[in-house]
Amino acid sequence: FSCKEQCQGGDIFQRGFILNLIMDMKRFGVEIDSETIDKEIDYLVGMKSPFFEVGWSYYPDLPELSPDIDTLSEMIKIWVSTKENKKLKEYIDATIKFIMEKCKNEGPFSTWIIDENDERDINVRALKAAKEIWGDEPDPEVNANFLYALSLLDYDKYKTVVESGLDWILGVQKEEGYWESTWYVGNYYGSYICSKLFKQLNIYNVKIEKMIKHLKESQNSNGSWGEGNGNVLDTSYALSALIDIGESQKVKDIIERGISYLLNSKNEFGFWNGCDFIKMNMDRVAGNTRIFTYKSAILTSAICTSIIVKKCNN
Repeated sequence: FSCKEQCQGGDIFQRGFILNLIMDMKRFGVEIDSETIDKEIDYLVGMKSPFFEVGWSYYPDLPELSPDIDTLSEMIKIWVSTKENKKLKEYIDATIKFIMEKCKNEGPFSTWIIDENDERDINVRALKAAKEIWGDEPDPEVNANFLYALSLLDYDKYKTVVESGLDWILGVQKEEGYWESTWYVGNYYGSYICSKLFKQLNIYNVKIEKMIKHLKESQNSNGSWGEGNGNVLDTSYALSALIDIGESQKVKDIIERGISYLLNSKNEFGFWNGCDFIKMNMDRVAGNTRIFTYKSAILTSAICTSIIVKKCNN
């Protein structure tokens, strides 16, 4: 990599993700200080990519990592919830325009916001990294998040894009009923984000029924979801999906056992320990496995809390 530090970090996506959870809870009546929200938005606006024309990057100081539509989706959802920061809206509009004019071909969206015809050195390096390191195949969970964000922003304007993308997402569902995630640990994040899209579009079909069946049948005996004895993130994802698609009354016992598992999994300090959230396979293109994972107690606790609040309001 061309950056000075080979060890890179970032908090943009995570803070955007958590902020959206906080605003979801605020809509359910949880008291949240508006000043805190405004400060977070100002921070995120100031973290727009320093290298590229538009967008936000997961690692903002790494030139070989272009902006991505997953982080953009979090920014769109923040704007839809607040509609106050004009600079944020300007950045979002410019980024979407760039994607639609310079990145969009037939089929699903690439995760990376890159103009393949831009021959500047920094763009060439980012494109090379996408093809040789990060992987430039479309990612189901990222596309679902982007389509969900676009439908929240202006469904009428993006209707054709959303409906076309929805067909692709439904088509890549695994036979078992879940969606394999490229960037998130476990088999439940895909259902978590897809169910938000399905709810927003008010759709219900055999693919969604298959997802529900998978969620019902894969709950562990202790009330959790996930491999082995389960974990709080996979459990939160599964609960959110069941609630979002209107199944809370039909599977009341399943949801109650899941909520009990979450409440009983808090640590001695009253919050949840970090659980593996993001994964990055550095050998994805080569077909090998060299995965790095990220976890955060703050992010894990935010997700678990938001699901408990959601359940109490459904």
